[in-house]
Amino acid sequence: MIVILNDYIRGRVSNEETFWSMLEKNLPNSLAMSTSEISIPLEKKLSEINPSLIIQNANLGRISNYKTISFLQDPLIEMEKHFEPFRVKLRAKIRGREPYYPSRIKKQIESLETSIKVTNSNYMAQMYEKVGKFKIIPMGVDHELFKPMDKDEMRKKYNIPKTKKVNIFVGSQHPIKGFDKIQKIINEDSDVFWILVLKDVKLEPGHNYITFQSISQSTLAELYNCADKFVARSITESFGLASIEAMFCGLPVDVTNTGVFWDWHPECKDPRKEAMDYGLDKNTWMKNWLDFVNCCSKNS
Repeated sequence: MIVILNDYIRGRVSNEETFWSMLEKNLPNSLAMSTSEISIPLEKKLSEINPSLIIQNANLGRISNYKTISFLQDPLIEMEKHFEPFRVKLRAKIRGREPYYPSRIKKQIESLETSIKVTNSNYMAQMYEKVGKFKIIPMGVDHELFKPMDKDEMRKKYNIPKTKKVNIFVGSQHPIKGFDKIQKIINEDSDVFWILVLKDVKLEPGHNYITFQSISQSTLAELYNCADKFVARSITESFGLASIEAMFCGLPVDVTNTGVFWDWHPECKDPRKEAMDYGLDKNTWMKNWLDFVNCCSKNS
């Protein structure tokens, strides 16, 4: 039995598929468990199952002595540089508080140092290169769900202006996502209409933008198809999944050089084909993971 561990297995916005749920669905003889929902000590639960392999989020830290694949997907080292510099840590120490990032990074490192290391981009591998060599398995997108649709029909459905240029932003209002830069662009050019799909604080609609929250993946795919371009200004990303979803819907992307775009710079002349050729569809993604897990199992 292969055990798959994360704090949550499915997405918390609309119970959407995630890497963890997709892996359980595609990997034979596997069981995905949400650590936030296990009612008995995790160590006891694992001893009852006696797994041949554990696949876990590196954020969980070192969990057991079972053979483990740790998947790194949060760029905490880079986030610490921007949001918890030395002066902030010092102030926290004076006040007797634990700085946010160091303890979490420590858990990542402890997990990675005792596991088979996997991450989703070369950007992440170079950020954590002191821990050792990583297997790179890029994320994949459901290319059957995220696909080109009739733009006029979608704009009519969501009451999006038909005659304006339309940009779309998908993500959080957290500073790491560069939302302040997105707002600045919106304010400076009122001729462009924006679709803002937000994960957190509600933002009231404005004269040149409309907001959506807690939507399904099928609705998100339709909203991509209302737009002419996807725009992101993230300071750091482990991968940039929303950008790839947009590309599979046929949208050119205007993004920062982070995540998968750190060393891949698509021309976006045919975004869907470029994403497919780079192996960012769900079939290639899962095949890469299954091949790797089988290889690890054989080598045990």
